[in-house]
Amino acid sequence: MVVSMIYRAPPGMTAGRRTNVDGGIGPVPSSTNVDFGIGSVPPSATPHNAQQHDAIQVIPIEGKGFGVVAQRDIEASTRLLAERALVAIAPGSRSIDAAFMALAPPDRARVFALSQNASRWPGPKSAEGIFGTNSIPMHAFADGFRGIFPTIARFNHSCEPNALYRWNARLQKLTVAACRRIVRGEEICVCYGFP
Repeated sequence: MVVSMIYRAPPGMTAGRRTNVDGGIGPVPSSTNVDFGIGSVPPSATPHNAQQHDAIQVIPIEGKGFGVVAQRDIEASTRLLAERALVAIAPGSRSIDAAFMALAPPDRARVFALSQNASRWPGPKSAEGIFGTNSIPMHAFADGFRGIFPTIARFNHSCEPNALYRWNARLQKLTVAACRRIVRGEEICVCYGFP
C-alpha cells in the first residue's frame, strides 16, 4: 500500500472541529483528515486515498507488518504529515464498537486493516483490540482523550526514533516530523512513549 495524501479544504470552506454532542465518541468527519506538510495534491484527491507521494511510503516491513519508509532524503524538522483522528474517544464515552460501526465502510475497512496485539486481545480482531493497539493520545496533558490515526498508526516504534509525533492544538491534528536527517529507503520510526 502506498500512502500519500495532501488535502486542504477548498477556498471558502473550513475544516471545522467535531462537536462532541454524542458523549465524545464516534467518527471524525474525514473531509480534512490528512495534511502532509510537503508536496501537492491533485484537486480530485481525498483523504486516506492511496496515492504516490514523494517523501514517505507505507510498505510491508519484514517481521513488523507494515511500516513507513522515506522515498527521498528528508531533512531534520521537516513535517511529514498532520492527521486528524478517524475515530476519537473521550473519557467516559460510550462503546468503542459503536464508534467503529458509525464509520463509513471505507473508513471502517481502513481501521480494521490495522494490527491488533494478539497477546492482549486474543481471538478475532475487534474494535476494542484495534483501538487499544493503535490509539494515540490526542491532547497534551489530557488523560483519556485518544484517537485512531490510520496513517500514523503505520509508523513503527524505536527507542532511538528518527521522527516524532506531537498533538498540535492549533491544527487539532497529530503531526509527525523528522527529528534528524532521514535518508532515502530508511524506515521512519517514532517512539510510542512521546519522548
